[in-house]
Formats: sequence, structure tokens, C-alpha cells
Amino acid sequence: MDLFPGGEANKGEFWSGLRPMTPDGTPVIGPTKISGPFLNTGHGTLGWTMSAGSANLIKDLVDGQKPEIDAVDLSIARYS
Repeated sequence: MDLFPGGEANKGEFWSGLRPMTPDGTPVIGPTKISGPFLNTGHGTLGWTMSAGSANLIKDLVDGQKPEIDAVDLSIARYS
């Protein structure tokens, strides 16, 4: 109540948000077999931590620029 005076703390509800995670813990970032869509998913609990770097990488891939890091190991192809 100190943080939110006048709030209704007794009406709070528990919830959880899904955090998709890959089996190997490394996100999937890159193009798909379908022309157009790109993936940027599977970060698990590190989504916020990795968001800026993942966004920069996906921006480069979408724009056809050479990314600062090699994104081959982040491709969905690693599961085929």
C-alpha cells in the first residue's frame, strides 16, 4: 500500500505469462522457408535481457545487411 496508495491490493490476482523457450535454450532468430516471415522467438526467461540484441540482429537480417554476429546457429534449420 506504500507503493500504491489508494490501490485495491486485496483484489489482486495471480497470473503467469508464457515464455516460449527452445529445447536447447538458444532463441530461434532468422528467416523461415516461407518468403517474408522471420522468427525471433524462444528466448525463455531471457527475452527482456536479449531483446535489444535480438532486435538488432533481426533488423539486419530483414534489411539484408550483414549482422554483427553470425546468425547461422540461431536459425530454425538447426532442428532439421
